[in-house]
Amino acid sequence: MKHKLHLFSWLLLTVAFLMPTKLMAQVTQGYYTYTLSGTEATVTKCTQTSGAVVIPETIVHGGKTYNVTAVKFNSTLFYFAPTSVTAKSITSITGPQSHAREEYSYSDLFIGSIRMCTSINMPKLKTIKNCGFTFAGNNITDSNANHIMTSISFPELETVDGVTCFLQNFSKLTNISLPKLKKLNAGGAFNQLPLLTSLSLPELEEIQGWYTFTQLPQLTSLNLPKLKTVDGWNTLYFLEALETLNLPELITLAGYSTLDYVKKLHTILLPKVQTIDGTWTLRYSSISEIDLPANCTIRATGMLSWLEPSVTSITVRGLKKIRWKFLYSPWRKYAKAYFIT
Repeated sequence: MKHKLHLFSWLLLTVAFLMPTKLMAQVTQGYYTYTLSGTEATVTKCTQTSGAVVIPETIVHGGKTYNVTAVKFNSTLFYFAPTSVTAKSITSITGPQSHAREEYSYSDLFIGSIRMCTSINMPKLKTIKNCGFTFAGNNITDSNANHIMTSISFPELETVDGVTCFLQNFSKLTNISLPKLKKLNAGGAFNQLPLLTSLSLPELEEIQGWYTFTQLPQLTSLNLPKLKTVDGWNTLYFLEALETLNLPELITLAGYSTLDYVKKLHTILLPKVQTIDGTWTLRYSSISEIDLPANCTIRATGMLSWLEPSVTSITVRGLKKIRWKFLYSPWRKYAKAYFIT
């Protein structure tokens, strides 16, 4: 009896293995092409060429209703400059490749340009991965830079991973709301926003990538209460109006030119930092004294170099371990005394 049961089970497995794999259905309705799976639909292509973008919340195919919950594309989805983008049911946007390293790609953008866009309404969006978010020009004077949108909100967004051009060159932007963002691995993110004066990301824990939080000339308030890791190129860079910064949960501060060109920064609080690693950390600042935990290890080259002329001495308290070239020689151009206590 057991032998027959084993034989029957083996036959069932063999039949299941030999059956053809069921492919997801693909349908086109209006401007959009979708793949269908279960009760959900994913947007893969768009043929719209002008006007306002409105992604349907549901579609009906073969008498069955599908919820439109995702966007997944291989080349730029919206090639044109839409006047607005509404996608109330979309929870994820995924492109074809990661841009975590220092490179731009304008062939796989979610939105080709936002120079005419007045609003982006995506209240359920949780994840953006492996794409360029939008082309907003190479610098703030570029004709493609946005000159309309003043406010943007992604209330459920938690992860931005392998993305370029996320909130870059929005020349009129004064308000950003991302209350649930936890991970940022991006290039050209929060970059060249000339009118932004304050930014609060209360859940952000990790910053990676390149040119993130850069060239924000009027930013005077930056709230990152849960940030634990910073590691990238030119991160927190050219924040020339920022005077104080409190990172109460930060453990690792690393990368190239991290907290560089922060000329007015005179106070930084790092009560839990364990490692400061990289090159040109806190270069071009007004830091004259800093308290570090006893278990903090510095493996940085050029840290606290080229300080502002007003700094005549610098005191580092609590530090016990220094490796590599903590102070770069040009620091001595201005400072008259250097103390570790």
